[in-house]
Amino acid sequence: MSKGDPERQRAKAVNFGLSFGMGAEKFQRVAARDYGVDVTLKQAKAAKKKLLDTYPGIGRWHAEEAAKSEAEDFETFTLLGRPRVVEPGKGGKPAFTERLNAPVQGTAADILKLALAKLWEDRDRHKDALPILTVHDEIVLECDKESAEETAAWLISVLRDAVEMVLGHPELAGEDAVETSIMGSWGAG
Repeated sequence: MSKGDPERQRAKAVNFGLSFGMGAEKFQRVAARDYGVDVTLKQAKAAKKKLLDTYPGIGRWHAEEAAKSEAEDFETFTLLGRPRVVEPGKGGKPAFTERLNAPVQGTAADILKLALAKLWEDRDRHKDALPILTVHDEIVLECDKESAEETAAWLISVLRDAVEMVLGHPELAGEDAVETSIMGSWGAG
């Protein structure tokens, strides 16, 4: 699927909206505003039901986190145990969607930080490759044109190792867990 593919946009809207506790009405608005996907309220409710039927663990997780919000538990943790204080939402209780989002985004940051540390540790073996930028879940390395393929392979290996280390499941660090692109300029992408 290409980045502009309507199905990909719909999947992103479901993943980044409904998975993180958004209600059907808000999902309908956000899908249109952020992803250019128009859904009826009935379709939004059906998408949420399908997600929770397909992945019942998400529903259990939502229920557990909702209970913690109701109990005014403002602290949440990444998989590596880094804490985060959740901002208050309506009524002064922890914001539910932030309570869901914080450990996921924080765990992604844990993976990224481990990968960057490993890249730094191995820098003597890849002298021309230099991390120059991170954005969300991306690492941009600059290297000589001649070593681009080798550098990309190194980055893939390091990222997959970090995914496996943090998530603890080798199958989640498979070949499709990481994508790389080689560009003539880091500003070209």
